[in-house]
Amino acid sequence: MSNLPSNNNNPEPVPAMVVATYILRQRHDQGRSTTTLDLVKLVYLSHGWFLGIYGIPLIIESVEAWPYGPVIPIVYERFKSYRGNPIDIVPIDNSGQLDPRQRAVIDETLRAYDAFDSWGLSAITHKPGTPWDQISDHGLWLIIPNSFIQQHYAGLYEREYAG
Repeated sequence: MSNLPSNNNNPEPVPAMVVATYILRQRHDQGRSTTTLDLVKLVYLSHGWFLGIYGIPLIIESVEAWPYGPVIPIVYERFKSYRGNPIDIVPIDNSGQLDPRQRAVIDETLRAYDAFDSWGLSAITHKPGTPWDQISDHGLWLIIPNSFIQQHYAGLYEREYAG
């Protein structure tokens, strides 16, 4: 994530479904199958890294602490009928709806987490000390504040890429 574009004009956050559609299309083009759990986690991870790197949200919607980690409810609701099966729709190319920095972070997130299956992605997002862990101590189904997500991913970025 060290070769990301910089720009002084911050892009506006986009609907989570724009990010989900972009991810589905990218993974389809790469010959990768994507389950609902994969998609929910990859949208969250992209949002987290964008917050951590640029200090602004990638998506408009809030993230909630669910039993298997952070979830963006609208993405889950749209694809939950697939259960653990691959999502079989091939979305249109919507890359034009994203700023170059947004696309770059999503693309880099997909590369960085390429080797993880659904449960591996879930495990990453609810390790001790993660934003999900901090909020779930107070109960499930609560909103995870962007400030928690930003702090966590900014710290990861500093340790892994900026140092």
